[in-house]
Amino acid sequence: MRDKPVSRRSVLKAGASAIALPFFGLSLLESDAHAASGTGKVSVVNGIATGADVAEAEREGALTIYTHDNIAGMSGICADFQKLFPKIDTKYVSLQTGNLYTRLLAERQASRYLADIVQFSDIGVAMDFQKRGGYEEYHSPQDKNYKPQYLSDPAGYYFWIGVSVAGIAYNSKLVSADEAPRDWPDLINPKWKDRISFKLTSSGDQFLEWYMLRQLYGDKFWQSISELKIKGFNSFVQLFDRLSRGDDLICGIADWQGYEPYHLKNAPVNFVIPKSGVTAIQFLNGIASKAPHPQAARLFSDWVRSDVGQASYQTNPHMFYLSVRNNMKRPAGAPNLDEIPVLVPKDVQKFVASRSTYNKEWNAMLGLI
Repeated sequence: MRDKPVSRRSVLKAGASAIALPFFGLSLLESDAHAASGTGKVSVVNGIATGADVAEAEREGALTIYTHDNIAGMSGICADFQKLFPKIDTKYVSLQTGNLYTRLLAERQASRYLADIVQFSDIGVAMDFQKRGGYEEYHSPQDKNYKPQYLSDPAGYYFWIGVSVAGIAYNSKLVSADEAPRDWPDLINPKWKDRISFKLTSSGDQFLEWYMLRQLYGDKFWQSISELKIKGFNSFVQLFDRLSRGDDLICGIADWQGYEPYHLKNAPVNFVIPKSGVTAIQFLNGIASKAPHPQAARLFSDWVRSDVGQASYQTNPHMFYLSVRNNMKRPAGAPNLDEIPVLVPKDVQKFVASRSTYNKEWNAMLGLI
């Protein structure tokens, strides 16, 4: 991932991962007063209820989003926002979450406050940034449309902009619907030996799936899976390329956002929603403290939580995020998160602390150690 080549304020990419973050000290990150939502006045502009001063946002005339999202997807998101608010020149910095966070902290250590909006795909990183005072406290008028569990604790710092859910996928030419897995334990079957794939250890999705299925089924579940001589790959593109070609029969970590583009191209892949539930990676979005364009940031934060902004993310062909906004219409065929179990850690601190165990076990399963 690279920066959109229009910003002169970018600095060198950081190479460290989120697993080994430097701690620069809370005082360097916290805002002057953790300003809440300002005047508390709400207006409706272009159909969007917002607590921002829209006239001031347009005078600021700019917005910079730091995100893990891919370049093609973010270009579409920025374009959709600017259709409604053309006076706000919207740019972004796109890096994987670990590199993005390291860069963000380095900038703030140097008193360079360049980001208006910050989005991570790792809840541990978002929680750490919150502890460091990295977010502006802002209570959006859109928050009433979200259940409390989809907001930061306490509310006002970040929210779930959407989720990517993972289930199981299979090659529909080589595996019949009758023999296809219906739940996670069905992956433990000798007929999938050498023909089942997952992601590499660096994947946040894979870490979550490992943790949640361990919680559901105990250590023996993954011990049994390891006997199938599983393969690991870096991205869902590799996973679904292999699956559609028949190199693998089963994908044991099938992201919906990875499946849907192949489904739309009529590739021979089917998606299974396991009976026990889908794992869900949260995408966590908030306003950076000391944002250079605070009113534009609030306006974007309100837009992206609205039904209009959520529709933009759900239908973006490079994202296909699923919304957690109340009563939000989802794409045809997408998992209905109101009707199926969504597997996320109940104890986030315990989840984050288990990463070293996961790294060791997963690398061993892939034959990397």
